[in-house]
Amino acid sequence: MRKLLFAAAVLLFLPLHLQGQSASFRYGTDFDYFFENREFDAIRNTYYGQDGLLPVESCTFNSLVLTPSIGLSMPQSPTVRHRLTLGIDIRRDMGSGAVSRKTLDELVVYYDARAKLGDGSSFKAVLGTFPARFREGEYGTAFFSRNTLFNDRNMDGLLLKYRTPRFYGELGADWIGMKTQTGRERFMIVSAGNWKPLDWLDAGWSGTFYHYASSETVHGVVDNNLVGLYVRANFAQRTGLQELSLKLSGLFTYQWDRKFEPSQSFPMGFESMAVVRKWNVYLSNCSYVGDNLQYLYSHTDAGGFQYGSALYFGDPFYQCPFWDKVELGWEPRISDLISLKIDFQFHFSDGGFLGWMQHLGFSFNLDKKRL
Repeated sequence: MRKLLFAAAVLLFLPLHLQGQSASFRYGTDFDYFFENREFDAIRNTYYGQDGLLPVESCTFNSLVLTPSIGLSMPQSPTVRHRLTLGIDIRRDMGSGAVSRKTLDELVVYYDARAKLGDGSSFKAVLGTFPARFREGEYGTAFFSRNTLFNDRNMDGLLLKYRTPRFYGELGADWIGMKTQTGRERFMIVSAGNWKPLDWLDAGWSGTFYHYASSETVHGVVDNNLVGLYVRANFAQRTGLQELSLKLSGLFTYQWDRKFEPSQSFPMGFESMAVVRKWNVYLSNCSYVGDNLQYLYSHTDAGGFQYGSALYFGDPFYQCPFWDKVELGWEPRISDLISLKIDFQFHFSDGGFLGWMQHLGFSFNLDKKRL
């Protein structure tokens, strides 16, 4: 904590010496609240395949995170800008008792640059430990569950972003784990993009390429790569609705436990998403049909530890040969700084009703559009 306070003092003091270079002091504050209640008692009697029961249980998540930050911003030219930022994640899990020192030590330290290239195009880059919300790609719950996005808030690495009026693409690297006595070496390459040839039609891709390697005591490497290709039509302009869309996706994986499997596996599936939205209220239906995209979930490594959520970051429902989710929600337009979402999800498989969730998410972001 003393190191953080010292660094903050340096950032506060530097602008006094950089006025001649047009450097300016910046500050920001993010606040996120996450509540989700899961009711899945009936799932205990629903099998998803040969490996056992679906790993979803009834529980409640109730947490908040405050991220104050300070930094310097320096324009290089009218079209190029540089920024250094230092912040800290302060997390509180409701009902957990006293705040621990570890809770206060999630540092956010990064450099970012932005360049306007003309014709409405731009290039942005960020390097360091920075909020994962800087990713703008549509990764979906097959890639990252809602719970994962709240708990794993930052990327450690690099993110590059390129945008034109009808195209967006991003490429990033996230160093998730360093090799230690018990910790596995883990890193992930992420990529996503979207092309909008017509006002009502767009297509794109999402990909995560995950390398789950050895620790100093447990040896073995697992590859878990997932690519999604999609096309979407939105007929809202012809109907007077905010949204009337249908998104069709193909999900393709490359997976290999190099120590215990003789060869690679390629599970794949198909997903559809239909959304109707009016007055900021929406009703959506997501259906998945295909292979078990997380077939190694209940397997164990050479040390006897289950891979589980350390290998897979998406919703566990993609272990089902068929899964359907009906969601009813409300996302009111409050301001550019504040977002609110309330929703109810109902989950079904080929075995019938699985359970349901109730969710409340609130976010306040003082500098929401800086990247």
